[in-house]
Amino acid sequence: MKKISVLAILFCLALPLSAQSLGYGLGYYAETVVDAPQATNGGVELSFAYEPYLWKFCNPSLVLSTAFGKNLDQEFLVPYVNVAVSVDLFRTLSHPFGFVAHNPIAWDPSVAIGYQWENNNDEHLLVLSASPFKLTQKDFWFEFLSPFATVSLSDQEVRTWGFNLIRYTYFFR
Repeated sequence: MKKISVLAILFCLALPLSAQSLGYGLGYYAETVVDAPQATNGGVELSFAYEPYLWKFCNPSLVLSTAFGKNLDQEFLVPYVNVAVSVDLFRTLSHPFGFVAHNPIAWDPSVAIGYQWENNNDEHLLVLSASPFKLTQKDFWFEFLSPFATVSLSDQEVRTWGFNLIRYTYFFR
């Protein structure tokens, strides 16, 4: 785990000092806990994103996110805090999702890997996610139906899985 932490810190230090994009996001998530289905939860996810480059292929970004929601017993909780490196695989204006916006909008599916802290758990968790339906313009990301899963680093078993049903990220330019 120390190697991942060191790599994440080095990545952050290697980013240029002037960000191409810095923004915040708001979304809605649903999460299932594999070992405890009664702990299934859903709610609002707040995120902060840093996109130092605007590359057409393999464009990296750093995303910090946390969630606020209720479990099946209607108890309010903050289930997790994530820090992840996301990579947009490619960016294209030729796609079937043009009906979503009046202006031209780019489709740039992404994958992410990161570390997750959970309030009720002392485990080290690897979070894996994908945004196959990620649309962007110069000042926002719009993502929907983005699956994610967390894997315990100690026994390599899936602990949670779910979807970011919708997430909107606004960027300051």
